[in-house]
Amino acid sequence: MILLYAIIPAGQPPAPMWKPGAELRVVAHGTLAAVYEELESTRAASIQELTDYGAVLTDLMQRCPLLPVRFGTVLDSVEDLRELLSSRQDEWAERLSRIAGNVEVIVHVPDSGAGPNRPETGSGRDYLLARVAAHKRRQRLQEELLSVVEAHCLESRWLRGVDELRLACLVPAVATDPLRRAVEAWAGAQGGAAPILTGPHPVLSFTERRQDELAAGP
Repeated sequence: MILLYAIIPAGQPPAPMWKPGAELRVVAHGTLAAVYEELESTRAASIQELTDYGAVLTDLMQRCPLLPVRFGTVLDSVEDLRELLSSRQDEWAERLSRIAGNVEVIVHVPDSGAGPNRPETGSGRDYLLARVAAHKRRQRLQEELLSVVEAHCLESRWLRGVDELRLACLVPAVATDPLRRAVEAWAGAQGGAAPILTGPHPVLSFTERRQDELAAGP
């Protein structure tokens, strides 16, 4: 059994690769290669495992372009991995070319757009109106944030969040500061709770083409 870490260009071995207590390997097929670890059996996703996994991806992204693979992606054998590289060759090569030289920055904005909890007493109409108003505030916040980041990133995608808006931005690795300054200026002007920008991260949110891109075709 093998655990996948990332897809990288063939011919760019990233050795030495860091992972406590494990040897990471590379298998190539065509123009792509995959970084993986051999496992004796599946194992639980502990905090330490997740931390080590993220550290490997962060180390790799300093060495070469990569498409990170979600933690926990396993295959039965290296031969299965070669077949996967063959079947996804064109798609992954296109995405790898798209994100090369870029990183992911996530904008976190506190959000009360879910609206108030339903009270045990009081007017149902007032509750519904409050929900509608909260939903409109959330939509306005989303539209404003998108308008702020679009000049500073190649792509953006909404992520799930609890009590916050989370917007992933694909940004050139050398140009994260302009995005940060633009978001901070927007937050200061609108007077809301200060957003938090995290990253740069490996490009996890942009490894697959969006559904609208898939519908449009190559």
